[in-house]
Amino acid sequence: MNNDSTFHIAGIGIPLKLVDAANKNELVIFAGAGVSSPGIPVFEKVVEEALEKVKHKHDKIASLPERLDRVQRDRTKVKQLVANVISEYQKKSRSQNHQTLLNFFKNKDKIRIVTTNYDSNFYEAAQALKLEGLQQYCQPNLPFGDEFKGIVYLHGRIDDTDSMIMTQTDFSEAYLNRQRTRLFLQELFNQYTVLFQSFRIK
Repeated sequence: MNNDSTFHIAGIGIPLKLVDAANKNELVIFAGAGVSSPGIPVFEKVVEEALEKVKHKHDKIASLPERLDRVQRDRTKVKQLVANVISEYQKKSRSQNHQTLLNFFKNKDKIRIVTTNYDSNFYEAAQALKLEGLQQYCQPNLPFGDEFKGIVYLHGRIDDTDSMIMTQTDFSEAYLNRQRTRLFLQELFNQYTVLFQSFRIK
């Protein structure tokens, strides 16, 4: 630790307040797209690459979730196509980001990570670190947001394509109709200090 009120890990300066929150078992890391392996493109590019593999008639629809909805209604297994693309990129480019974030917590009983990414990198990182017994939750089977431990895949994971929130219908179902996802986030923000990790860790 330094006198500048930051703690450096993997070249990133982390405020000591966050370190203190972790020590008090009050920290949640919210991992966005920047935590994925460097080789995995942004979501829009992944989807476009997946849709190139099928003939579809909805190119002119501006909203990507709505276009995915239309393609899905045409009985195209678009989620599986997207999962396949992500899986291929994941195989080509591994990253230490996920192990770094897991190691930030002192022990597995204090790990609280929420990710909106579909890839299985956190799952594989936990296995590599031999974190036996670490709870991992996948949409729609979410825990209570104010008392969970482990890793939450908020929008699903590629090894369970039914869990993936991707289309306009998926988002409406998760955040409006069932409301379980929204309730989980409300409970989470009310209870914990949340660090949004959305940039690339070098």
